Amino acid sequence: MASSTYRLGPDAEVVIRRCEADLQLSGHGDDSVVVISEAMPALQQEGNRLVIEECEDDLDLRVGQGASVMIEEVQGDAWVRNLRAFTIRRVEGDLKVRHVSELCRAEEVQGDLSVWDSANVSISRVEGDADLEQVRGIVGLRKVEGDARLSGSFALDGECRVEGDLLLEAALPEGSSARLVVEGDAELRIPEGVGLSLRAMVEGDVTGLGGASGEGTYLGAWGDGGAQLELEVSGDLSVSGGALVPGLAVAEPEAHAPAVGTQRSGSDLDVLESLARGEITTEEAERMLSGPQA
Repeated sequence: MASSTYRLGPDAEVVIRRCEADLQLSGHGDDSVVVISEAMPALQQEGNRLVIEECEDDLDLRVGQGASVMIEEVQGDAWVRNLRAFTIRRVEGDLKVRHVSELCRAEEVQGDLSVWDSANVSISRVEGDADLEQVRGIVGLRKVEGDARLSGSFALDGECRVEGDLLLEAALPEGSSARLVVEGDAELRIPEGVGLSLRAMVEGDVTGLGGASGEGTYLGAWGDGGAQLELEVSGDLSVSGGALVPGLAVAEPEAHAPAVGTQRSGSDLDVLESLARGEITTEEAERMLSGPQA
């Protein structure tokens, strides 16, 4: 195994054009860049910038934890850990990320994605499964073609589409809003003490929302309703955890639509959104949802 060491300084910039096998990228305690491979890659150094044009074998790259790293293509698996930030355009295998403190960005992962104990995850497309655990900050996950498991304390940026099943166990921050479209089943686990307003459009069965079930649109609130979550689920929905506010789990199944002429004091969703914004109290929301008007 051959290795080379480069002194680039604390503001090092490392670019990998193509790795034809597996990549291990890790941060270490000094400002050097260490390149390890059976077949040393073609590379160029200009000041604090190191460009690896092509590596035909497995590549083990060790950089300072504050280095800027951009990777264009990995044809095998990629494992990234102990960095401040990185960007990968395409990984043809699996991508595993551990302990990245500021930004994890990837445009396309053709295998499975695993992220643990990291912040600010931005992934455009995952063709396999996505497992995000103990993530924080902002998560932008556009499309997952397999199953998705998301847990931590984070805000969801934009719409997330999951073609398989979804498990969401996240403390969404107060004032945030999120939308997820799930083609399989969805399980929502609400942490204790979290304020959430939920609107769920479900085609399958529903459990955990005030005893109502069946295809339809469901509204619910937990705590002060401070975060807003919209779900569109083609399969079944299961909800557990948290403290569902009594009287604020409202079901509008398609088979039991309100009779013509029946009105509430504003739509149920408007009431929950007003609760989330702090414009009304829990008691006022309960009264508005339970009291039909002529």
